[in-house]
Amino acid sequence: MVSAKRLVIIYKPTVMKTLKRLIIGFLSLIIILIIVWNIGIMIEYNRQLSIGNEYVDNIMTYLQEHKKLPDQLDWKTLEKLNPFAKGKKYDEGIASWPEYRKNGNDHFTLTFLEGFD
Repeated sequence: MVSAKRLVIIYKPTVMKTLKRLIIGFLSLIIILIIVWNIGIMIEYNRQLSIGNEYVDNIMTYLQEHKKLPDQLDWKTLEKLNPFAKGKKYDEGIASWPEYRKNGNDHFTLTFLEGFD
C-alpha cells in the first residue's frame, strides 16, 4: 500500500509538468505563427509602398518634362509610368494597380484599393 501511494505522489507532478510543457509549446507555436504571418504582411506592404513612391516619382518627372499631368484615360502613358505594370497590359492587372486620377493641372491622386474597397 505504501508503494501505491508513493507512485501516485510521484506520478501527479510529472503529468502536470508534461501538461504545462505542452501548453507552453502550443502557445509558443501560435505566437511564432502570428509573428511570421505579420512579417509577411509587412514585407508586402513595404514593397507596395516603395513601388507606389516610384510611381509618384515617375508622374512628377512626367509633369516636369511635359509641363502637364498625363490624362487619366491615356493608357499607354500610364503603362509606361506605372512600375506595377512590368510587362502587363493595363486591363490585365487593373485590380492590383493604384487608381490614378487627375485633379486639375498640377495635382493627382493615387488610390490603392485593398480587398473590397
